Amino acid sequence: MTSRLSAERLRALQLVEMTLARELLRVCQANGIQVFSDGGTLLGAVRHKGFIPWDNDMDFAMLREDFDKFLAIGPTAFKPPYFFQTAETDRDFFASFAVLRLDGTTLLWPYDAAEPTYHCGVKIDIFPLDIIPQREGEANRLMKGVFTIRRILGALDHLGGETTNPVKLRIKHAVMPVIRKLIGGRAGGWRKLQAICRASNARNRDSDWISLITFFMLRTAWIPYRREWYAKTVPLPFEDMLLPSPVGYKEVCRAHYGHDYMTPKQVSGHSPEFMDLEHSYAELKAMGMPILRDGSHGF
Repeated sequence: MTSRLSAERLRALQLVEMTLARELLRVCQANGIQVFSDGGTLLGAVRHKGFIPWDNDMDFAMLREDFDKFLAIGPTAFKPPYFFQTAETDRDFFASFAVLRLDGTTLLWPYDAAEPTYHCGVKIDIFPLDIIPQREGEANRLMKGVFTIRRILGALDHLGGETTNPVKLRIKHAVMPVIRKLIGGRAGGWRKLQAICRASNARNRDSDWISLITFFMLRTAWIPYRREWYAKTVPLPFEDMLLPSPVGYKEVCRAHYGHDYMTPKQVSGHSPEFMDLEHSYAELKAMGMPILRDGSHGF
């Protein structure tokens, strides 16, 4: 993906993300939790032995059993300035996976609320890998259920952020409080989402396939991985550290990025709209600092 950040600002962001990654790996090792580099982070380790030069985030993944253990220990295992973020630890926040933040910093993405009331420091993402049914029809029904909850919770998180049509806005503001009450708010929706995924794991223990089913934005876009590719971790060089990565990392990269994954391609993608590595969002607002979300401000 391309990034609107200057090379200097992008590198500063990457260094902060590596600090978060080290803390994640420390906590996982201390608690016997297996974690894998994922997405562009894995591809960067394989192809560049570090960040893809234009990449602006870090991703990790865990098999569901380890992810559930991670959810249980995360709220107490991470100490300030680190903040373990889910819909259950930050009432105004929702993502379909877990996030590790660095408090005292600000990083706003296009999908963040216009006036966020949750922690919005620099982050890394941690995704669960869930078992999926062998039969495609069952897998698609699973993804439809997951996608429906994500759409509802995304609407709660971005009330008014997806449309400027005044009629649609009035409808959303009228309907969303009812939906919020029915599903138990963001935390209730988060629990329902995790329950769907756990049920799939329980029903399909004999399946050879897993996927990041809570990650993909389109219910038909999920990518299946063979469970054997994640049978154990192997260390891959990444900048000045080693990242635990799936033993089948070549197969994972091929499945995700195609057979020519070793050939760099810059594609358009999401990029931060505002960054400040010295102040939290709350501090900036308290100081009356202008927060212009155009990708040109920060530090």
